[in-house]
Amino acid sequence: MNQSTCALLLVLAAFAGCSSNSSTYHDQPLVAKVDNGMSKEQVLQIGGAPGAQSDRTVVPGTCFDYMLSKPGQKQQPYMVSFDQAGKVDKTRFMTCAEWSNAQHGRHGRVRLLMQPAAGHSRHSLAAMRNLSLDRKLPL
Repeated sequence: MNQSTCALLLVLAAFAGCSSNSSTYHDQPLVAKVDNGMSKEQVLQIGGAPGAQSDRTVVPGTCFDYMLSKPGQKQQPYMVSFDQAGKVDKTRFMTCAEWSNAQHGRHGRVRLLMQPAAGHSRHSLAAMRNLSLDRKLPL
């Protein structure tokens, strides 16, 4: 097998492993029942006390860390993030710290686009502002 085929198979295997979280844990109460807009109290009724709770560092709010488990499966982190009003605004198969790091990177890239680097003119900044910023940035 040549190197490019081997690399492609490794990438596909990695994606398959990542996408299996939702199918493996779809019946877990936190995954199946928690929706955007729910209150902290509703989440606590569904999932119980989180393993950890932390303040968000990019946008005001809090974040609950849970650890999902099933017999014969590796434990899977799952986070539920709340906005400043205490309503769910994000759920992910990652820890709150991982989500925070992703948010720091995302917001940092946006700020860099809005500030000209040394030696660049205001004209180049205007051109950068015209770039499509509505595309999702990779996490």
